[in-house]
Amino acid sequence: MVVASVVGLGLAAGLIGIPLGLALHARVLDLMAQIASGTGVPSTVYDVITCWQLPALGLAGVAVATSGRLVARRVGPPVARWQRC
Repeated sequence: MVVASVVGLGLAAGLIGIPLGLALHARVLDLMAQIASGTGVPSTVYDVITCWQLPALGLAGVAVATSGRLVARRVGPPVARWQRC
């Protein structure tokens, strides 16, 4: 039940983080090119991730959130018998 609750968090993180990361990547490359040589960056440099990889990255966010919850459940403090529902 708790693992299912983090799936939404993983999807939200993927939907927000991937476009933000790609935009930040493009901005940093532009700044580095301007500082280093005063030239622009060809558009092929920005084509790091193909269209089919974007959903895979979103699912990777779900996998990380789920595995983090499973590890926390196994490593966390033991729950007393009377506290279990």
